[in-house]
Amino acid sequence: MKEIKCKKLSLDQQQHPSQWRRALFSAAMALSHCALADQTRQIRIRATAYYHPAKYYERGGLAKPENIDFTKISRVNYASFQLDESGGIWGTDANADAQILYGPINWNPPPDAAKSCYFTSADDVPACQVHDIEKGLIRSAHSVGTRVYATIGGSDFSEPFSAMAAATASREEFAKRCVHIIQNYGFDGIDIDWRFPKDPIDMANYSLLLSQIRDKLDALGEEQSNTYGLTATMPCMPDQIPNVDAFFLDLILDEFNLLSVDFHGPWETKVGASAPLYDKSDKHMSVDSCVSAYLDVGVSREKIKIALPFYGQSFAGGFAIGQQAKCNWAGDCSDTVTWQQDGGAPNYYNIYSKLPNLNVTFDNETIATFAFGDAGVVSYDDERSICLKTEYVIQQDLGGVLIMELGGDLLGELSTPLLDAMNLKLLNRNLPCDSNAFMESLLRQEHIAHEGRDDPIIDNALEDKEVSAADFLYTGEVKQEYRYTCGFGEGDARRKCSRLGWQEGLEETECTTGQCPDGQICFLSLCDVVPTKTIQDVLLESLTPFSKPLPKGKPKRKPPKMTITTMSIPLDEAVQDDPDDKAELLLDDKMSFSCGVNFEHAESCGQPCPNGIGDCPAGQFCFWLECKNAAPAPASSDASVSSGVTVSQYKCGSTRDEALTCSEDCGSSWQCPEGKDCYLVPCSI
Repeated sequence: MKEIKCKKLSLDQQQHPSQWRRALFSAAMALSHCALADQTRQIRIRATAYYHPAKYYERGGLAKPENIDFTKISRVNYASFQLDESGGIWGTDANADAQILYGPINWNPPPDAAKSCYFTSADDVPACQVHDIEKGLIRSAHSVGTRVYATIGGSDFSEPFSAMAAATASREEFAKRCVHIIQNYGFDGIDIDWRFPKDPIDMANYSLLLSQIRDKLDALGEEQSNTYGLTATMPCMPDQIPNVDAFFLDLILDEFNLLSVDFHGPWETKVGASAPLYDKSDKHMSVDSCVSAYLDVGVSREKIKIALPFYGQSFAGGFAIGQQAKCNWAGDCSDTVTWQQDGGAPNYYNIYSKLPNLNVTFDNETIATFAFGDAGVVSYDDERSICLKTEYVIQQDLGGVLIMELGGDLLGELSTPLLDAMNLKLLNRNLPCDSNAFMESLLRQEHIAHEGRDDPIIDNALEDKEVSAADFLYTGEVKQEYRYTCGFGEGDARRKCSRLGWQEGLEETECTTGQCPDGQICFLSLCDVVPTKTIQDVLLESLTPFSKPLPKGKPKRKPPKMTITTMSIPLDEAVQDDPDDKAELLLDDKMSFSCGVNFEHAESCGQPCPNGIGDCPAGQFCFWLECKNAAPAPASSDASVSSGVTVSQYKCGSTRDEALTCSEDCGSSWQCPEGKDCYLVPCSI
């Protein structure tokens, strides 16, 4: 058989992209032979995450690079750099850019200390300072084999693209500046985020622009004996996809970052899933529809990444898909009562903090999660939907996922539930997302590291692991309840009161009075109930969709019965199901819903809350408990009236440090003054 040599297709940049079509068909035949020759290549899934400069200011800098575990992703896209019509490129925040990418400024450096330089204007003349570079994003990511790209453009900085790409000179200058950015900062590639080309002229110029950048990066790579990547953000709206020449760009780009988010949001008057995996209608507004559109025009599967939003979109007034929302004004129907500090589009860490006071549902048709309260509903991705979208990428043989954005799921104790759900699925491809085993493994918060990588990728080393029915079972009754437990953080408290913690020998310390050992504080945690039966005494329950049990208002009628069914496994390995054996949820007449600043205070039952936390005064929570006749503790949560007991409370502050003064309650509706956020912090009562 004649040997076929595969090399990059070279095209005349002065030709219009439409003239390239004739050459592409003959080139496609050669490329198909190249693909066959490369058929043994293992396609590995990569996880890219956007990192925005705003993270430098949010929550007192909690998501600064030194608090990020870069082993959980394969690449960071630093977003973003801005541009002008002449082709200039520079940063968007001179203060944050330098201290994020290079680390904090070293104000007392030795005389011979090396300076790090960054671009603050279009003149291509950098400003330079000495930084603690080991704490910077670039050095931190590179130290664990994670690559870093510079993203140029974005939703706030895309306007100059059309004029810049229309002229040969400005395209050339822009491509040259891309090289300067890489050389100056130490980036590994360029990510172009033009949102979005609007017509055939933009489409042609975009192809020319990306082709020129590709040639410049290839030349730099040959000079440096290195490889520099080129990726681009691609639209998913059906009316925008035709304005991108995806068939040609497949020859130019290393990856297509599909913006498979915000299909629906509060700019519409009816509730919809913000990032549905599948679409209930024929409007082709889903992740799957977007992927299919690019595959249909010839984009390589292994180059496609789908976006995973680590934030939600809210709607005021509505509670289910298709319901009418209550609009604040034309074009804004967001729930700014519940999500005031997020402008109606909350990060996952804020959604997570309020879940105990919301009702959560999962839509199996769209693969989307909804959480609703008195003021409205938020559509978002939780651990289960992130797992299912990752599973979709695996099943479709796609290139990976695009996280929007890094830090969006970072909790106070630095755990990352959504990142962990994604990685857990990548490392255990056969593990069902609906299984108890998946959630059990996720709660372990296993450290997923990619050691020994030649290329910074996620090695799915456990993808062929056999999963048995036993993996899906706890060794006793699967029951959970909310308890006040001590811990160094929310995740630590939850772990200590779980079966996993017991198996590891961790000791749970309950804090019904709010008192904990030194260094620990009291958290309301979702805990496992100590089993009273062995595995031989209980039925094998069918795998059901995971949802976090939430406290709700007192039912007005007797709850419906819940049926326990069995899995299809050999009879000698399971207890047979009795069709008359039904589990029934019963409410103890001695139990009541009561307000209090802590559990002990609420036991006096001085303030009932049958409808949830909304019935409670500011700074108090709603508890399900048995009333006692003891005199109530002081109801004030003011820090000036202190009993020496520390509990977790929601307080307002422009930073977490300010919230730690415990001087201003968020209130039962979680509202804070403009410029302040609501934080869960330890306070004395």
